[in-house]
Amino acid sequence: MEELHLFIVNPYAGKGKEQATLPERIRVAAQELGVEAAVCIPAHPGDTREAIARAAAGGRPLRVYACGGDGTVNETVNAAAPFENVSVGIYPCGSGNDYVKSLPVDVALCRDLKALMLGEICRMDLVDVDGELCCNMTNIGFDALVAHRMRLFRRIPFVTGPLAYSLAVVAGVVSRMSWSVKAIFDDGEEIVGPFMLCAAGVGRVCGGKYMALPTAKLNEGIMDVCMLRQVPRRRFPALIGIYKAGQHLADPRVAGIVTYRRCKNLKLILDRPAARAVDGEIIKGTEFNLQIRPGALRLILPKA
Repeated sequence: MEELHLFIVNPYAGKGKEQATLPERIRVAAQELGVEAAVCIPAHPGDTREAIARAAAGGRPLRVYACGGDGTVNETVNAAAPFENVSVGIYPCGSGNDYVKSLPVDVALCRDLKALMLGEICRMDLVDVDGELCCNMTNIGFDALVAHRMRLFRRIPFVTGPLAYSLAVVAGVVSRMSWSVKAIFDDGEEIVGPFMLCAAGVGRVCGGKYMALPTAKLNEGIMDVCMLRQVPRRRFPALIGIYKAGQHLADPRVAGIVTYRRCKNLKLILDRPAARAVDGEIIKGTEFNLQIRPGALRLILPKA
């Protein structure tokens, strides 16, 4: 059976600019390549899942492209996960576009529609977070609180993703910044203490430019975990600068503050509810379970 190329276009991505021109550009590119393409612009929760399930029924090879930011990618991947005949590509046009920054191709190539539709399928890892699949990174505590506030700042005209994230960091500093955390790793190691945040995943970047997991890889069958202990507020600006640059594994100024591990399973137990952001999508809880799922994502890498 001939493949179908289904594009999920987030109507709010890029503050709505993509919706105006992208469907027509998709039509033209598909016509020039001689392939069948369709566009879905979700209007309600569940529309993406329904569109993918409907197109995947019957086993026809289906290529689905998430056109938006990391939230759109996460929703598309979770909707595609039950179907062996579905692969996922990414057309990054959101505010942060963090996941594609860890891909082994130039980000600009991901915005080439023909390169995407001609792309090759490879296997990438996912992380199961209490039943939800994470493509890039899960942030718990301060980072997740920042992700929530980032959304509010993004509504301001001319405030882009990285700027919104930085403003949210500044706003977060005035809040209560730590939780008592027990982290239980798959080798039996337990770490307990007051921590400000925990980042875990297979992607390196969050918040547009923050290199939280500098050694993370998308296809090694293991996830990276970074935890930052509580520090006085006066030390926070220097710490966050080191964290943003991805220098927190080597800089002596953060010795004793950073806990960095690689594992396949992780349980986190907190003394009070904290925000948890899975690829930017936020809920609250006091216990979180993370497990690597090697090769679970059939990812389309654009072909140069």
